[in-house]
Amino acid sequence: MSAGAVFQEVLRVFNRQHLPEVSQLDVLAALEAGRPGPLAFLYEAGVEAELPRQQLFTRAVAIYLNFCAGNLADDLIDGDCTYLSEPFRLGPCVQFILQNLFFHVLAEADLPTQTLSW
Repeated sequence: MSAGAVFQEVLRVFNRQHLPEVSQLDVLAALEAGRPGPLAFLYEAGVEAELPRQQLFTRAVAIYLNFCAGNLADDLIDGDCTYLSEPFRLGPCVQFILQNLFFHVLAEADLPTQTLSW
């Protein structure tokens, strides 16, 4: 259930973006391809750190978005990207969107500036 709760928050963040429908489908495919990935671990790490619920979900969402960007890059390199119709044309754009969403969520995470500058 914890992994599912994090993924649902990922979807809420994703749905607040105003992407064209075709982009939404491709990004959603990349988000699904990363499942289950680190979702349960991210939740449990936040609980272990005793983060407040909103901080836990914000940080977990950001990390998952970055994980999915890396997962997509790996799949493109290995030729394993079967979830995009034209991986070599669409993949870099999807990866760019995921990485920007990662930084967008982190910017809203109320982290110290020094932490974000790394």
